[in-house]
Amino acid sequence: ERVVIYSISMLGDVGTAMSKAFKDRYGISLEIITSRGAEMLQRFATESRTGQRTGDLMESAPSHNIKLKESGLSVGLLDLPVFQEKDIWRVDPLVADADGHVLGFAYKGLWPMVNTNLVKPGEEPKSYRDLLQPKWKGKIMVNDPNLSICNYNVFYSLIDRKLLDESFLQGFGQQDLQYAIGSRQIVESVVKGQIAIGGCGNDADISSFASQGNVPIRPLVMEEGNVFFATGLTAVQNAPHLNAAKLFVNWLLSKEGQTVYDRATQVPSVRKDVEDFRLPVLRVEPKRIIMMNEADNARDNKLFADKVLVKLWRK
Repeated sequence: ERVVIYSISMLGDVGTAMSKAFKDRYGISLEIITSRGAEMLQRFATESRTGQRTGDLMESAPSHNIKLKESGLSVGLLDLPVFQEKDIWRVDPLVADADGHVLGFAYKGLWPMVNTNLVKPGEEPKSYRDLLQPKWKGKIMVNDPNLSICNYNVFYSLIDRKLLDESFLQGFGQQDLQYAIGSRQIVESVVKGQIAIGGCGNDADISSFASQGNVPIRPLVMEEGNVFFATGLTAVQNAPHLNAAKLFVNWLLSKEGQTVYDRATQVPSVRKDVEDFRLPVLRVEPKRIIMMNEADNARDNKLFADKVLVKLWRK
C-alpha cells in the first residue's frame, strides 16, 4: 500500500527522511509529488471531474487547502487518535480550520531578511515602517502578488491587528519592488547579494543556506512582530488510499512524526514535547509571534482573488 501526497515542503532530503521513517514504522510507501499550491488545486479538481483519483493528501499554504475544502473535495480529520492527547499542543493544529479539514502540522515564519554585506549591522530595518525609507528604494524583493498570497498574509495580518495602517501599502508599493516567484528565489537572491532586503523567506529555505555557515543572510525580528502560519494538510474526498493517508497524518502529528519532520526542516514543532531544531537566528520570542488564524486565511483568500495588491502596486 502507499500514500500519495502533493506537497510544497517535503522536497529532497526532507521527503527522503519522511518516506523512510513512515515506511520503517508501518511498511507503507509515501509517494511525494511536489508542486505549487495553485497547481495542486487544479490537479485535484481535474481528478475529481474525471473520476481518476491519484492523490490522497495536499500539503500547502492553508489558503489553498481552504479552497480545496470550499470546493467540497476535502475530508474532516477530527477523529484521529492523536486528538485524544491532552495539553500537548504548542500551536493548535486546528488554528486554520476548526472543522479539521485543514490541519496545521508545522508553523513557519514569513521572514524579512537582509544581506549582511549590503546592510551593515545596526543599519537594518527595525520595523516594517523602516522599509519605506528612501535608501531602500529598488533594494527590496518580495513575492509577485499575482502569483503568491504571501504579501497579503504578512501585511494584512499586521493591518488587521492595528500594527500597520493601509497607507503603508501605498508607500511600500512606491519602493520600486523587485518580484520573485517564491521564497527560495528570494532567499537565494539575498544570499548572492543580488538584492539587499527580501521578504517572505520561509524557515526551511533560510536554514538550507544559513546552516552552511558564514553565509551573508540575517532574518529580522521586527518591532511589530513576525507573522507565522500553520502549514496546511488536507485529506482528499474519495482518496484511493484514505485509511493509509489518515494513518500518515496521525503519525505526522505524533511525537515521532513531528521529530522527523522538524529535524529535517528545522521548523518549530506544533507539539510541546518535541525538541526545537531551529537555527538560533530563526528563534523568536513567543510574544513576538503573530499567528495567522482561520479568519486571516479567509480574508487573504478574498484579497488575493481580487488582486488588491496587484492593482495597488501596479507600476
